[in-house]
Amino acid sequence: PLARTHVEFRAVAATDDADASTITMKNGESFHIARSIELDETDIQSAKAGRRGIATAFATQYTYFITLDTTPNGRERLARSTKAHLYGDPAILVGGSLVYVAQVMEPITDGRFELAGSFSEAEVNSLAASLNRR
Repeated sequence: PLARTHVEFRAVAATDDADASTITMKNGESFHIARSIELDETDIQSAKAGRRGIATAFATQYTYFITLDTTPNGRERLARSTKAHLYGDPAILVGGSLVYVAQVMEPITDGRFELAGSFSEAEVNSLAASLNRR
């Protein structure tokens, strides 16, 4: 069977943090990312790709996202991490590439969260399928 994609959830660090490194996203934005891993793919129970449509006068524009459910251990790690980094920026790396940075607005304690942004339909489908591999 194919291996699961390696996913890391890390914190965005201060630029003077010696235990961090600068990573650039494919859009050219750079972030100073902590080396310590808060969660990884072993904390993900399931992943589901989805889309939302916004109707305009000419067509429907879609935004693609991934809904992630964590394992019981992942739920605890996610709650601890989002409480510790409230209003901070989590960074998500997939296969070593920085793909997502967002702001935590409230602690995530139920073990379910969504990644939405500039993903293509193919990207969310591929990532969800990879994370669901056992």
